[in-house]
Amino acid sequence: MSETGAIEQSLYTALTSEAGITAVVGTRVYAYLAPQGAVMPYIVYAPVSGGIESNCTHEQQTVEPLYTVRAVSEGGSMLAVHALAELIHSAIGTTAESVVTGVQLLGCYRESTVEYVEVFEGKRYCHAGGVYRVLAYQI
Repeated sequence: MSETGAIEQSLYTALTSEAGITAVVGTRVYAYLAPQGAVMPYIVYAPVSGGIESNCTHEQQTVEPLYTVRAVSEGGSMLAVHALAELIHSAIGTTAESVVTGVQLLGCYRESTVEYVEVFEGKRYCHAGGVYRVLAYQI
């Protein structure tokens, strides 16, 4: 499995294993884009950027991509998505070292927060979450 696949599998597992999150969104956790007509609220995660760093001997390749992970809700105030954003951080912001199909995940750290409101076709959508740096390498 590629680093990207392993990272995304790990994010999905962490988010859908958190009781507080599943109580609110169930398994409505999507990579890249929620399906059209998805029931809200839900969580979406996607890579924002990434970089590859090799050690001096080039025996191991370390990847450190950034992922945006955010809760999305229709209507209401930002309070509901802020609460979900904190649950997201609790679930993945403290991700412990693990191995997922040949990829060593070293950790996941929030680098910044994300929050905004958008209006589309007369409906208000609230977004809140964070940008997370994931540290991993192929083993």
